[in-house]
Amino acid sequence: MYLAVTMDTLSHSVSVTVPAMIAITSGKHALIIEDEMVEKAVEAIRTSAHTGRIGDGKIFVSKIDDAIRIRTGERGDAAV
Repeated sequence: MYLAVTMDTLSHSVSVTVPAMIAITSGKHALIIEDEMVEKAVEAIRTSAHTGRIGDGKIFVSKIDDAIRIRTGERGDAAV
């Protein structure tokens, strides 16, 4: 199963390694990652984004029921 980690950062950039480097600027972003990586991702994002000021952002974790690759029609893990 995969989970979506969505973050909304308003005031600054965030860099996270989970497992590859992702440079994140303000706006909404989504990571689709395997269940066992969620806590590591959340903690890495939280640590990198935290300034203690308004605008640090929010992290939402949601279950992904399915994924479909439009080009090939693949579903599930094959589509990710």
